[in-house]
Amino acid sequence: MKLPKRFKLGAHTIEVEINEDIMYEKGAMGDADISFNKIRLSLLRNGKERPETTNLQTFYHEKIHHILYALGKKELNNDESFVDAFANLLLQSDLTSEFDDTIEN
Repeated sequence: MKLPKRFKLGAHTIEVEINEDIMYEKGAMGDADISFNKIRLSLLRNGKERPETTNLQTFYHEKIHHILYALGKKELNNDESFVDAFANLLLQSDLTSEFDDTIEN
C-alpha cells in the first residue's frame, strides 16, 4: 500500500510531505500540521528505513488528527491513545480488505 501525495477532506486538500530533517518530540515520526493542511512524515529512524507498515500507521495516525479536527472533535483529537487505536484499526481494515471481482459497483 502506497502513501498518497495528497487527499481531500471537505474543501481542503491535505498535502503529504516526506521530511527527514524534522526532529520530532517524544519519538514521534510525523505530525499533522492543521494550519497548513499538511502531514509531514519521516520514513527513517536513526538513518535507517522503517518498515512500510510502520510508515503507513504513522500516516493513518496523522490523517485521523486531520479528520477529527474537521469534525470539531478537539477532545478526541488531543487523545493520542484514541487517535493511535483508531488509526491502527482503520489501517488493519484497509490492509486486510478482500474484494470480490465479480461484484460491480
